[in-house]
Amino acid sequence: MQRGAASGGFTAGMSATGYLRKYINTELETLSLTDTTKEMLTSLEDAIKIYKSIPDSNQRDAHSFEVVDTGTLFINCMLLERALTRVSDTYKANLQRLHRDYQIDAMARIKGHMYRLQAAAASVA
Repeated sequence: MQRGAASGGFTAGMSATGYLRKYINTELETLSLTDTTKEMLTSLEDAIKIYKSIPDSNQRDAHSFEVVDTGTLFINCMLLERALTRVSDTYKANLQRLHRDYQIDAMARIKGHMYRLQAAAASVA
């Protein structure tokens, strides 16, 4: 039930006038995202479109985790990039390494989520 509510929060929040979209756009005014994190944002937008296109509510519910996790991974990477602009030079190199490692793991998971969502959407078509 919580997963369904969270996926609803992401789908509604990422609409053109949604609160999450506004928050991300505000952050992007001051951040210059890496290409990988930009790709994550595109994947989140695509995941939401695919998720919404699944007509069977049981199938949609079964795949809500993919949307929620994709959104969470993107937000985490965005916040890590914001932290990189604020951290002292003493800690910056270490945080950059952690951020890059996290990005690699996050993109691997997102690619898997996209594959599962696409397969779910194709199986009901």
